[in-house]
Amino acid sequence: MQLAELWVAIAFVVFVAILLYAGVHRSIAGALDSRGTRIAAELDEARRLKEEAQKLVAEYKRKQREAEAEAESIVTAAKAEAERLAAETKAKLEDFIARRTRMAEDKIAQAESQAVA
Repeated sequence: MQLAELWVAIAFVVFVAILLYAGVHRSIAGALDSRGTRIAAELDEARRLKEEAQKLVAEYKRKQREAEAEAESIVTAAKAEAERLAAETKAKLEDFIARRTRMAEDKIAQAESQAVA
């Protein structure tokens, strides 16, 4: 058994020596380097996209606040206009009722004077 283990160890050392001599370690290192470069580029792109997304979110939040403020001012203006129209309508109605009451009272007085005469 020990002899078999020795031959396996020798074969392994010879195999590794052949790989080193053939330059396999350079191609492996090159592949790892190119993969590292690609990963670094992808991380940079992800970082850039994240910053861009954060800017867009901030811009949309700003626009949302502006829209909410504009909506609030529109509602306030509409309420003020409704109150103004209600007051104007009430005044016109009161004036109309007063005129109709005077006309009715005048007709009653005229009818009474015609009835007495």
